[in-house]
Amino acid sequence: MQSTSTNQSSEPATEAHVERISPFHRRIHTEIIINAPAEIVWHVLTDWDRLGEWSPTLMGMRGEIRHGQAVECEYRFRGSVIKPKHTLHFEEGQEFGWSDPMLPGVVDRHRYRVEALPDGRTRFVQSDEVRGGLLSLLFGWLFMREMVTSYPAFNHALKQRVEGQRTGHEAALFT
Repeated sequence: MQSTSTNQSSEPATEAHVERISPFHRRIHTEIIINAPAEIVWHVLTDWDRLGEWSPTLMGMRGEIRHGQAVECEYRFRGSVIKPKHTLHFEEGQEFGWSDPMLPGVVDRHRYRVEALPDGRTRFVQSDEVRGGLLSLLFGWLFMREMVTSYPAFNHALKQRVEGQRTGHEAALFT
């Protein structure tokens, strides 16, 4: 297993753990602890109109935000903006993502998950898989390299947004 640390605070590091399942299949897992209740983290994470204000990657989502519905996601990726369509996996207050590949045969099973901790904090998990045939060998490394840096950057930006708003702007967050 490969691990890359991107710790920039006194909290436990947000790391990208890459697990090689087979030559054609890798799984990436990142997480960070956020000093706020899960409900607040979920609210910031799913405020589709404001994502672009703080997120370095996911800029928004358009469509009917409901499990099984088609949505258009807007991303910053390697200096470009892309807008793929996905079939949404959605569990209110807990998790959203998709299992249809962004690039057929390469990227699959992307998830954003919010987990309430007993002490009132939240564990935020972002994960994905790169798998398939020849395309995953040819392009999978490119996506995995991008994920190893961009997922922890997204997690850290979410943490900063939530914790920064809790310290003085929490009222504005929910207006």
